[in-house]
Amino acid sequence: MLIFDPTVSSRILTRAALAEAQYNLVVAESSADAQVEMMRGRPDLILLGVVAPAAGAFAFLAGLRADPQRRGIPVIAVGRLSDPSLRLAVLRAGADDLCDRPVDPVLLQAQVRRLLRRSDSLAELCLREETHRALGFAEEGEEFLQPGRVSVVVPEGQAVLPAVVPVLDRLPGGGDVLDPRSLLTRIGSGDAADLFVIDAAAEGLRPGELFRLIAELRSRASTRHSVQIAIVPPDMTDMAAMALDLGVDDLVSARVRPAELMHRLKALLLQKHRADRAREKLRRGVENSVTDPLTGLYNRRYALPALKSVTDQAARSGRMAAVMVLDIDHFKEINDRFGHATGDKVLEEVARRLAARVRVGDMVARIGGEEFLVVMPETDAEAAAEAAERLRSGIEDRPFESNREGCPAPPPVRVTLSIGVALGAGERPGEPTLFERADAALYSAKLAGRNMVSLSRPAA
Repeated sequence: MLIFDPTVSSRILTRAALAEAQYNLVVAESSADAQVEMMRGRPDLILLGVVAPAAGAFAFLAGLRADPQRRGIPVIAVGRLSDPSLRLAVLRAGADDLCDRPVDPVLLQAQVRRLLRRSDSLAELCLREETHRALGFAEEGEEFLQPGRVSVVVPEGQAVLPAVVPVLDRLPGGGDVLDPRSLLTRIGSGDAADLFVIDAAAEGLRPGELFRLIAELRSRASTRHSVQIAIVPPDMTDMAAMALDLGVDDLVSARVRPAELMHRLKALLLQKHRADRAREKLRRGVENSVTDPLTGLYNRRYALPALKSVTDQAARSGRMAAVMVLDIDHFKEINDRFGHATGDKVLEEVARRLAARVRVGDMVARIGGEEFLVVMPETDAEAAAEAAERLRSGIEDRPFESNREGCPAPPPVRVTLSIGVALGAGERPGEPTLFERADAALYSAKLAGRNMVSLSRPAA
């Protein structure tokens, strides 16, 4: 961590406040020294001394946030920050949090731990975004503050803190007021806000109840990714530090002014938007990596390991599994006669019909150009044969549409499948796998004339 403070006594006091935590601290007394230290190694966090009129601190923050390599470093501004206009100006300049002097070591260490946790999470999300871009997925446009639901939590019968009232009216998305019991009832039904403002400065909400609320919000699936800010009584540093350590995303004193509170709430909503977007990118990236883009079925990368899991389970349970390898007959001729656009439509429609004719829990995948795989756990020979015939006839019985350009009445496409089926209760070392046996059965079906099912029964 880098302590950048032009005042010697302030640097010493800040360092002493963090000494117990055994952080690796480096010190700079000028902006030039700070730049040299950052060149030597990117700090995980910066403690920035703010000395009135604070021009040096503002210039440092402006340079830091403009630097693409260092703009994500969290900053705690440390100084005599009782003036509301100065506090707001420092936050708007780019500080992530504020620490008033005289420094309370317990609270400062909790602030540091919170920002380090957040920084680690953001670094992981940024890594995922870099992977997302490397895979060639489209990037999002410039981000902006999107509407988000805000819930203010106050004990039943208590009024909302005066600083909160004007803020709720101006937030995009609006907000509502709940008591703790109503909050738990609502989130228990899956109805959750994006941001929770927990007023622990109001009478009737004891520290233990605040801690329980924070933990409940973090543990519930519907609110795990919501952001939280707690409002605590002045000088309750132990309570504030524990709230930060339990997972609250930000914390302010009950003396907070509306302008500062508005800034912090907007920052939290933007933080949630970034995290939600990154998680959605990850979900789409994972989905794209295991899904065939044309048909929407699982691809070979996913299907073969999934098949191995099914056969391993069959070996443990002794219950047979069925594996089918299916191939579109004369698919090259379809492409040659009707064009590749029709060929793609045939593949899409075959995939749709196959997926519609299997059981819940069965897997359908496209594992090659015109080759598909169906895996059916806990299936005997009779059920497998019936299912294979159902799949085969579901393709043959209704012609497919063609897509020949310039033809007012394009002729229908007759499509058939050859299917190889294998059954077994696990696989023994040295013997052909279920997939290999199903593939061999498919070859037999093709040799016998195509548009048929060939069954490879388990070895005795």
